[in-house]
Amino acid sequence: MRAMQSNDVIAFFAQLIEESREAYVQDLEAMSEEQVSRAPGGTARSGLDFTYEVVVVNQRIAARLRGEEPAPWPFESWVTAPEGWSRDQAVQAIRDSMNEALEAWKAVDPEKVFQPLVEDKPGTRPASFAFMVAHHAGYHDAQLNYLQSLAGDQEVHWK
Repeated sequence: MRAMQSNDVIAFFAQLIEESREAYVQDLEAMSEEQVSRAPGGTARSGLDFTYEVVVVNQRIAARLRGEEPAPWPFESWVTAPEGWSRDQAVQAIRDSMNEALEAWKAVDPEKVFQPLVEDKPGTRPASFAFMVAHHAGYHDAQLNYLQSLAGDQEVHWK
């Protein structure tokens, strides 16, 4: 078996990002406005809150992959969605931010996918960021699934 080449790594993670995007969007679209904006127990974050977090992280990763310095982290505690942010806005924002990160990942020089973007920070490898985009969306998509189940929805929406 041949060793995985950098172009293979780019294609592999691009597919994971695409699959994560589709699953997340399908789950979000399957939820009502009330389901996605409800804070369980009155204090937990809502689906809109952690969707907004995924959007912000994706935008920051895309900037880093493009060689830009992201703005300082804008939150002092748990990320919460802007007041009045709707499910439809969340759907569009998650789709746009995943696409932004995907395009930035696809534009990475294949020779640099495993080289740190910030010299003294090994966790800033482009491949690590690509993994983070897919993994982070999947993590929060599981939270959407949990909120769906609390509302009585046992269906798998991302078949």
